[in-house]
Order: sequence, then structure tokens, then C-alpha cells
Amino acid sequence: MKSAILKIPNLPNVISLAGSDCSSGAGIQADLKTFTALKTNGLTIPTCIVAETEKTFIHLEPCSSKIITQQIKLLLEEYPISAIKIGLIPNPEILETLIKNLSSQIPLIIDPIISLSTGKWQIKQSMIAQYSSLFKIATLITPNLPELASFTKTPLATLATDLKKTENQAKKLSKTYQTNLLIKGGHFTNKEKGTDILVLPTGETQYFPPKMLWKKSPHGTGCILSSAITAYLAQGNELPQAVKKGREYLNNLLLNFQEKQFYE
Repeated sequence: MKSAILKIPNLPNVISLAGSDCSSGAGIQADLKTFTALKTNGLTIPTCIVAETEKTFIHLEPCSSKIITQQIKLLLEEYPISAIKIGLIPNPEILETLIKNLSSQIPLIIDPIISLSTGKWQIKQSMIAQYSSLFKIATLITPNLPELASFTKTPLATLATDLKKTENQAKKLSKTYQTNLLIKGGHFTNKEKGTDILVLPTGETQYFPPKMLWKKSPHGTGCILSSAITAYLAQGNELPQAVKKGREYLNNLLLNFQEKQFYE
């Protein structure tokens, strides 16, 4: 029997399966804020606890695979889940846990974080290949250019200066795993900076140019974008529309705080 406890009536349930950020700028905290703002009922499964702020990283403590497994099974048993957003996966054991306990039956939106914005932590290189099993059951993968470079073994400098080569590498990855990719273009170093690329397994692409550029890349913007897309997909939007709305939500959020936080 599906539980009604703590379920907000008529709102789709979505799970954030990610790191817990004590500054609340990224991870499950940022996801929950986004889910609430976009009228979805957010549930959480932390993969790790991170002592960090926008400027400082101190320590990352992984959660146990046992408690992650128990939480996944419990939530899937007691709640009708409309979508799951996956963020920071800290080690190979937890990545394997997710592969074993998740499936393509529920939309999975994967933000494959390979390093923190402070640059003080990154995943083990062996996990790059291990991600392939998770990608095969994904609905959407949202890598930035450094992440795309790692998963396609392409020099970042090549991708950052050539939108067409970036698109081609994304198409190869999309075809290999038969899943959709949204390439986040904040690391382009030319006139294409800020242009996101949606790539479908059919080879179809759609470009999303930026409405404006930011002098500083705020902590947690990738988390917010992927969780916004997750919320819009859970509400029944088609993928291109969910991406468009998700980008608009993030852009409006940045506009509200630009002078105080996001401009040097």
C-alpha cells in the first residue's frame, strides 16, 4: 500500500539522490528548494555529507551503501515516484549500489559530478568507466564540458573552443547509451559561451543560447538546473520543454541575486 504520510496532495513526488551540502548552496538542499519552488514534493537520499561553502571545502564523508539501499527501497515502496535526480556519487561502492537498486522504469536525471566547484575533491578515475551502467538506464544526463571531456576522453580545450566537436562527442555518447544529453555550455571559451546543447539518441539536437552571461559561476547552479528539469519532467512536460523551463527558472533565480552575489 502506498503511504500518504507527509505526501503533499496532488504534487508529484521526486527524489534527490545527492550529496548533503551544509551551506545549502548545492546538493540535496538546493534540490529541495527547487522542488518546492516548482510545486513538486521533494524526498531525499544523501549519498554523502560535505563540509563546504561556495569558497571552502573541508571534508566529504560518504554514507554507507546499506543506508542508501534501505532508503531507496523504502521510498520506492511507499511513494509513487515521478522522477529521480542523481547528483554527487562519492565512490565506486555507492555508484554500484545505485546501479543495482535503480531502473529505467522511473525517469532518472543524472548530473554526473566529477569534481566540486572548489576543486578540492574529485572522483576516482576508475569510476568514469563504471558510470556506463548507470547511463544505460538514464532518461537524461546533464554533463558540463569538463565532465563530457572525461566521459568521451576528449581534451577539454578541444571542446571548449569548438561547439560542433562538442555536439559530435555528445551525439556519440547519446547513441552509445541510447539516452538524452544536455551539455551545459558554461565552459565554452568563445562566442558560444553559455550555450547548452540538447542531444537525443536519434541524433536530433537543439541549441539553447544564453539570455545573458554571468561574470562568476555560482556554487550549485548545475544542481539547480538539473533538479528544475527533474521537477518539470515529473509534472508531465516533454523533455525540450522541461529543459527550456529549467533554464528559465535558473536564469530568473540568478537575476534576483545578481548584484548581491553573482557579480564581481
